[in-house]
Amino acid sequence: MAIPKLRSCCNAVLLSFNTYVIYIFSIFRGSKTTLFCSFSSLEIAPKPQHEVVYSYFLSSEPHLVIIIIASTCPVHGDKTASGVASLGDDGKILITCHAGCRIEDILDVWGYTMQDLFPRNNESKSKQKYSPIVATYPFHDADNNFLYEKVRREDKSFTQRRPDGSGGHIYNRKGVPHVLYRLPEVLKADSWVFILEGEKDADTLVKTGFTATTGENGAGKGKWLPEYTEQLRGKHCLIIADHDDIGRAYAIEVANALHSVAASIKLLDLSKVWGEIPNHGDVSDFFQAKGEDTALSLLLDLLQNTEEWNPNMASDQVEEWSPPISLSDVVLPEFPVQCLPDSMRDYVIAVSEAMQVSVDMSAVSALMATAICVQKKLVIKGKSDWYEPLNMYAVIVAPPAERKSALLNAMTKVLFEFERDANEQMKPSINEYQIRKNILEKTVRELEDKAAKGKGSVTAEDVIETRKELEELEEVKPLRLLADDVSPEALTSLLAENDGKMAVVSAEGGIFEILNGRYSQSVNIDTFLKAHAGDPVRVDRRGRPSEYIPHPALSVLLAIQPVVLDGLMSNDAFRGRGLTARFMYSIPTSKVGQRLFETPPIPAMSESKYRGMIYSLLSIQQEDKPRIIELSREAYEISADFAKELEPQLNGELETMGDWAGKFHGAILRIAGILHAAKNPQNCTDIEVDEKTMQNAISIGRYFLEHAKGAYALMGADQQIQDAKYVLRQLEKQQPITIARRDLFRACRGRFKKSQDISPALELLLEFGYIKELEVEHKGVGRKPDMQYQINPYVYGHNGLNGRNN
Repeated sequence: MAIPKLRSCCNAVLLSFNTYVIYIFSIFRGSKTTLFCSFSSLEIAPKPQHEVVYSYFLSSEPHLVIIIIASTCPVHGDKTASGVASLGDDGKILITCHAGCRIEDILDVWGYTMQDLFPRNNESKSKQKYSPIVATYPFHDADNNFLYEKVRREDKSFTQRRPDGSGGHIYNRKGVPHVLYRLPEVLKADSWVFILEGEKDADTLVKTGFTATTGENGAGKGKWLPEYTEQLRGKHCLIIADHDDIGRAYAIEVANALHSVAASIKLLDLSKVWGEIPNHGDVSDFFQAKGEDTALSLLLDLLQNTEEWNPNMASDQVEEWSPPISLSDVVLPEFPVQCLPDSMRDYVIAVSEAMQVSVDMSAVSALMATAICVQKKLVIKGKSDWYEPLNMYAVIVAPPAERKSALLNAMTKVLFEFERDANEQMKPSINEYQIRKNILEKTVRELEDKAAKGKGSVTAEDVIETRKELEELEEVKPLRLLADDVSPEALTSLLAENDGKMAVVSAEGGIFEILNGRYSQSVNIDTFLKAHAGDPVRVDRRGRPSEYIPHPALSVLLAIQPVVLDGLMSNDAFRGRGLTARFMYSIPTSKVGQRLFETPPIPAMSESKYRGMIYSLLSIQQEDKPRIIELSREAYEISADFAKELEPQLNGELETMGDWAGKFHGAILRIAGILHAAKNPQNCTDIEVDEKTMQNAISIGRYFLEHAKGAYALMGADQQIQDAKYVLRQLEKQQPITIARRDLFRACRGRFKKSQDISPALELLLEFGYIKELEVEHKGVGRKPDMQYQINPYVYGHNGLNGRNN
């Protein structure tokens, strides 16, 4: 229950909602006394008591009244009294949620602010815990819908908050996509787009008529995201770094990311037109120091006189060094959950928060669960002679303790529920069919016996007619949707017994060991290869009937550990025959060590919408031929443009994973069909795939592309990488500018026993750009001087650009 604030002259705060125990105290002339007796076990304090309290407030001298509450927390909505409000000795109101909810979020629900918790006296602002807000920077999506805002306080601290739907704020951005500041303006820009390090700088340039933007977290480790790069595709970009080492390094990182994506790139160095620029000086400082007219004129001159940037350009600021290639721990993009239909997205986010797992895990699982519903029932038409089925293979890669099993159960339990409900409804029909079948089989045997012995008037025609009746008896069998630990032979039989479709869902990677010959001593992946594309499967075994599946459809969802992925990617048979190329890969960021114990329950509405969507799609009748999903003209053009973009990359940057990239466009079409079906479960073939759905499919496809690159990069990860990381850690401890090989070996003697043992690690560091060999002049005939190495300055101070080295 929300209670309105009382008049400010009363200096009062009243907090009350779903209270279990209420104690009322009064602070009056410095003493704390009980004003009323306690009211025990009250759901809501009765109205008469509220009236008495109001009366006391309005008739007394200024004082502070606080209701001490043991109650349910309004944020996570549990059913136990985990929220407590009490009065501290210094007169401050103390709010606690034992489940860990933020104080600001609790106050938002009540309609109060942090300032309401402090006594209203003449304390200076410097003694208050929270600094006042001095600026807010709103972030919007491509359609100009408000997503969240970044809040800057007087003490220069920043927080992010999003609307809670009832006029308050939630101080996190879970489930909100990563977007550039002023994204709608950026997308509309047909001239230069300035890229700065902060929102204040962006606003400074916007006021002068330019288009300007920034990432949400300024410069630093992993703060330029792949999503930003995509949002600047085809734009002319001007990057202005703050005048410091980190800023200059960050500018080059952004330029590298935008290379071949942006239409053009320029790196503008303010020091070339502002000779007295201070350390850390930025665009806002520049305009303040020079005045708007002069600064604008100088900036335009700088733009005119700066050449377009390219990766081969030497940079004075970083002494011709570029950020090295990360040895590991590549920062991969988060699944673009905003691209999912509402019925999937809300449940995905809710499950992720409730189970404290990466949103990638639940999003990929939901996508695959939907594919299982529509496989073999629907296909999507890419063009006149190109049809893609909607079954998919996906692998989620996560170490132990990531709750893989629980997550898969949560995302696929509705499939089991449908299977159970359908079989319960079909039980009478199944029994009737079995009885009729048994009777006819027995009748056929009896007629055959009589006809063979010439007994009675039974003829061969009688036997043939009865057998024909048996063969024409329409089979009614239990529904089977999923399998787990299954051999290739058993899987083929399951496909044959279930109208040519089946799904394998498992939180283990044992299926790969089976495919690799755990039992048969030979690789057996034919069914997996053929069932991905719908190619016919025919199996003849001695002593068993032949099995023929003209158009199989198999979906596979596996949650495996990294060691299993390494085995998958390094298996020559799997790679050579195309099994690895058929999987979509997801390598989520681990949340272990950051998970909350008390989490919000999954909203019943979200779960109901997800269940309804799954049930609707599973209820679509399978016909002799799959029904066709068509692309709209706009969606077709987007697909065609993507094909033109992808094709040159197959012989370029994607050449090393050409087996996977060759199926990439087809995978995107499948994703588009799945999204379309989830969005329109009742009439998906009556409506064409629209432009937005195709764009969303491509965005999800780009997510899988980056994660596939990460999976393929893991091939061959071995001791050499671990040794190179160890060398880097020793360099970071000493931070030399140059170092002799002999000295570096001594620093790493705890790992390497002989001098030559360090050579493979140094070769890798040279190859990845962490160090350079220096030419050492050798005079005379004596011993050749020891090898010297120069250390990439990004290793020190700019380490965030390289990925973690541990």
